[in-house]
Amino acid sequence: KQQIQADMEIIGTLVKMVEASTGYMKKFGLSGVFDEFSRTLRQELDYRSPAHYGDVLTIETRVNAVGGVRIDLQHRVVNAGGLVVVEARTVLAFIDGTFRPRPLPDDLKGKLAETA
Repeated sequence: KQQIQADMEIIGTLVKMVEASTGYMKKFGLSGVFDEFSRTLRQELDYRSPAHYGDVLTIETRVNAVGGVRIDLQHRVVNAGGLVVVEARTVLAFIDGTFRPRPLPDDLKGKLAETA
C-alpha cells in the first residue's frame, strides 16, 4: 500500500510537470485520466549537472511509445544555456481499480501515438 501511494505521488508530479511544461501536452488531458493511472511501472532519473536557485529551467517531455496498456515517456530538464540538468524516463501502466491491466482509451491512445 505504501508503494502504491508513493507511485501515485510520482505520477501526479509527472502529470503536473508535463502539463505545466507545454500547452501542447494539455490537449491530451493527462490530468483527466490521472485517476486511472495507479502506479509507475518503471522510473529512471539521472542527474547530469547541478541547477541552482533562481535558474530558469525548461522541462521537455516526449512520448517514446504507446502500447496497449502502457505509455513510455522521456523527460529532460535543461537550463537557459541548454545544459541538461536531469534526464528521466517513466513507463506508466493503465490499470483498473483491482490493479489489472486495462487498455488505454482509444482517443488517448490515438492522440499520444501521433507524437510518438
